[in-house]
Amino acid sequence: NSPWPAVAVRFGGIYGPGRTRLIDSVRGPAATRPIGAPIYTNRIHRDDCAGALAHLAFLPTPQPLYVGVDREPAEEGVVLRWLASRLGAPPPVEAGPEAGAEPEPEARRGRSSKRCRSDRLVRSGYRFRHPTFREGYESVLRGRGLALACFLSLPAPARGAADPPAPPASET
Repeated sequence: NSPWPAVAVRFGGIYGPGRTRLIDSVRGPAATRPIGAPIYTNRIHRDDCAGALAHLAFLPTPQPLYVGVDREPAEEGVVLRWLASRLGAPPPVEAGPEAGAEPEPEARRGRSSKRCRSDRLVRSGYRFRHPTFREGYESVLRGRGLALACFLSLPAPARGAADPPAPPASET
């Protein structure tokens, strides 16, 4: 029990300007998708991360925990094929570990295939700028990004009695 209120947000895979691993893999010489059962992924555009944090910072009584993912958990192969079609790249080929080989730790990381939901965040009043990977990646491919604008457009908090006094104006 802390005297300081806190809110935790667990973001899914963050992508956006400067975070283009999946786009880069599709543009590469041989993008692959795993063989076997579909692997569902959860992601969120960087601008929605910033927007969600700004939104939660100004809620009068936020919940203690939120899941920050877009509105559509998507099978990884679907995302890769969509990106390939938008980029004019060949569709990703199926690939898997060699027979009997144990996957590398990096390959095992994040392969839980969970479908997470951001219902609590949406019920709090947050509206996604990029509700699915399609709008988000389209924005990245077109070179758009508004993370800083989300914060710059927020109203300044009112000064209260607990705030330090403003510095004196300089005389000219």
